[in-house]
Amino acid sequence: DMLYQWDIKKWLALPQFKVIPTVLVDKKNSETAFSSNTNIDFKPTENSFDIRISYQTMDNMPRFISGALAVKNETPQFESPGLKTKFQFRNLSPGDYVFYIRVCQQDGSFNVFEYPIKIHGFFWQQWWFWALISLIPICFMLFYFQKRSEIEKQKKKLSQLNLASLSNQFRPHFMLNALNSIGSQMGDKPHAEKVISRLGESINILYSFTQKNDFAHPFENEWKLVENIIEIQRLLFIPELEVVVKGLSIIPENTKIPVGLLQIPVENALLHGLRNKTDGYSKLAIRFEETPTHYLVSITDNGVGREKAAKINNFRKHGNGLQTVYEMIAIINRIQKDAIHFEISDREQAKGTVVKISMLKLVDYGKIRL
Repeated sequence: DMLYQWDIKKWLALPQFKVIPTVLVDKKNSETAFSSNTNIDFKPTENSFDIRISYQTMDNMPRFISGALAVKNETPQFESPGLKTKFQFRNLSPGDYVFYIRVCQQDGSFNVFEYPIKIHGFFWQQWWFWALISLIPICFMLFYFQKRSEIEKQKKKLSQLNLASLSNQFRPHFMLNALNSIGSQMGDKPHAEKVISRLGESINILYSFTQKNDFAHPFENEWKLVENIIEIQRLLFIPELEVVVKGLSIIPENTKIPVGLLQIPVENALLHGLRNKTDGYSKLAIRFEETPTHYLVSITDNGVGREKAAKINNFRKHGNGLQTVYEMIAIINRIQKDAIHFEISDREQAKGTVVKISMLKLVDYGKIRL
């Protein structure tokens, strides 16, 4: 009955009081008050907390409110308005959030208040930490490849120094053997002039080679060294020597090959195999072949074979040339993979040895600097 006695116009003319709520955050059993748009920070271990909404009205009447927590920049999902003022949040992930409060004011309008919340993460949960962690293997890989590159450069430099040393060994090798031969046989041999002429030509080739500080020279010069050592050995020691050469024109004259690659095995065949032969005729066969990618050379003799030659003194005396060839090939193959293959074996059905050489056509020895 009293309701009908109210003065509605007077009641509507009463002043309106808007509610501005304050949030009370329970942290470590103590409540801290925060007003709207005030940042609320939480440590990594404070990701579970309670929020209580507090407000004072002039008319001491409650207001319908609703609260919602949303990730920053996301739309909040409000529940139906009610009188609930306490909210619990548990095990939230680190990040930026906003706690929204929607208040139904006395005049029936709604106001939304925002309270920014930031939950800090542990240092291992920060992006910079994982960026740093990802940099560790990257730095390790960079360090590894840099060191590997430095080691390869050092190996290459060492190999080049070794090649220079080995090429210096080739230069006197031929001449010393020839001079020893002449010195021991000059007294009773009528071929001294021819031998000296051949030797002089070889010395001239090797002298020109030394001026270039290189380890490779044209095939034309290498073959001239081979011809000279064959002729010198024929004139001085093996007059009945038969030499068979096939396919010589396969390798162009200007093709670069390492010095001594052919001359040393031919010289070994003559010195250690055919010179020590006491029965039958002596034969040396040199064959040149090719594939689309390689030049192939085989050097075959019918001498005494490696086992018997190993027991003879002059094998031990003059046996360093072949070892030098092996070392030179190993160094070249480290710089340019599989450039040269060198194999020496005994003949299967007869006495003597066979040397097989395979040379990659596309190798540019000019890039291997000493």
